[in-house]
Parts: sequence; C-alpha cells; structure tokens
Amino acid sequence: MNKLNLVLFFIISYLTSNDGLPRRKALVPENQYIGNKYLSDTDLDSLIHKYLEKKAKTKLIPFEATFYSKEEVKGHMPSSGVRGSTLKDALVGNGLLQVAVDPKVIPMFTRFNVKLWDGGESVKAIALDVGGSVNGKIIDIFVDKNSEAILLGRKKVMVELENK
Repeated sequence: MNKLNLVLFFIISYLTSNDGLPRRKALVPENQYIGNKYLSDTDLDSLIHKYLEKKAKTKLIPFEATFYSKEEVKGHMPSSGVRGSTLKDALVGNGLLQVAVDPKVIPMFTRFNVKLWDGGESVKAIALDVGGSVNGKIIDIFVDKNSEAILLGRKKVMVELENK
C-alpha cells in the first residue's frame, strides 16, 4: 500500500467512524510500515494532517482541453519565452507540461495539475502560453504531432489549482 493510499484509508476511517472518534487502532496493526519506515501514531496523524491541509488549499475545476503541436508552432517560442514539455514527455516525468491558458482564468507561469480524461493519470503542468481561441475554462495542451492533436480533439479534464 503506497503512502497516498494509506493516507486515504486513514482519512476514510476518521470520517466514517460512527462515534466521531478515530478507529485507526482497530483497523491497522500497531507495527505499520511503509517501505522500511515504521509509522507511529504521531507519524500517521502528521501524514493525515498534511494531506487534509493540502486538499483544503486546492480545488478541482472542470476544464475543456484542446491540443496544439510542435509542428503547428514551427519552432516559435510560447508567449512566455519559455518552452515546456509535450504531453508524452510530461507523462513519463520529463518536465512540466506546457499549456496555453486564458490568463484571466489561470495566470501565466502558474503550476497546476491536470487530471486527464481517462480518469487515471494526473500530470504536472505550467501555464506558458496563451492562445487566440483559449478563452475561459479551456486549456490548450502541447503535443508532439498535428495528427496527435487532431486525434485527441477536445477532452474534458479536471484542473487542480491552489486556492488563493
């Protein structure tokens, strides 16, 4: 069980106890390990607190995603003057995904997570560009080829932004 699953397990345990008291001791053995690290009650409480604190500071917002390609921009730099990674590269951890945004909705250089349309993967992104048809809750995701952009079309995604 990875750390996030363990934290979620404990949060659900806290939130679903009938008497409002944590039932962790009844649900988890005393010698709980993650990897080779022993987690005491204090460690677990701290993990849960950090997770809940992070969740309170972020919000998931539905957006529509469109796609633009390296071929389309023909080597031109994004409006920020900084180039990010394509979707393929960002999915394997090679840099932050370059996204074009409406700067009135997501300010330039904002880092955020995009939960992809397949419901499973989330990718770290950064707002590095603006687009003429990127208005409101639309993001334009950078991909490698025109054929990929056309094939992907328009997708529903969730954007995780920090609350201000």
